[in-house]
Amino acid sequence: MAPADVLLARYEAAKGVLDEAERLRQSGRSIPISTEVELSMTWSRRLAEAACAAGVSHGEAMRQHLARTEQLLSDTQVLYDWGRCGSYEVAVARFHVAEARVMVASAPK
Repeated sequence: MAPADVLLARYEAAKGVLDEAERLRQSGRSIPISTEVELSMTWSRRLAEAACAAGVSHGEAMRQHLARTEQLLSDTQVLYDWGRCGSYEVAVARFHVAEARVMVASAPK
């Protein structure tokens, strides 16, 4: 089981995505149906699952996934700073990093 602070961070990140989606709806702006961030994170997780199936240890596969998600969050933040993506994408990236940290913390030792 992941530590309480890691689980709470994932909860707060998920809530942040929903709060941001609601803020966009309330302001009359559209919410991205699918974002490059979401697709990249999904495929990173699929790669981790495939690595496990191919014999990579679960912990190592999850650590590699976490590193990819952290890099994508950093890249997304830069794009946001440049005005190339919105706060929703940043919130989605933050959630995936928090989720990957739970996966690492929950991996068998």
